[in-house]
Amino acid sequence: MVDDTKTDGNQLHVDDSDHRHPEHDDERHHGDGHDGRHAHPEIVIDDKEYRAPDEEMTGNRLRNLAEPHIGEDRDLWLEVPHGHDELIADTKVVQLRDHMRFFSTPKHINPGRGPAGAA
Repeated sequence: MVDDTKTDGNQLHVDDSDHRHPEHDDERHHGDGHDGRHAHPEIVIDDKEYRAPDEEMTGNRLRNLAEPHIGEDRDLWLEVPHGHDELIADTKVVQLRDHMRFFSTPKHINPGRGPAGAA
């Protein structure tokens, strides 16, 4: 088998279009479920389920997919199980897989003054 793996910045692209068989064409468009990738992955944003229109989406497109849309006053994060959650910039391209979870938080948190009488 020929390795058609290409790298482009932070993304990994595998060109296996020449290795497809007609009986597997449906997998290319709908995914086979083995790796969690589908043409329209099911993802979660702020505890609501969405079917993404594409396998790759920018942070800005993910913000606008959510209802209500995630405003500029909030950060978008990818939940990383057993690791550090990842801040998703508006221009970051995310390779989506089923069951990925995103959440938003306020960009700026004002901790307040503390209890009355505190110095």
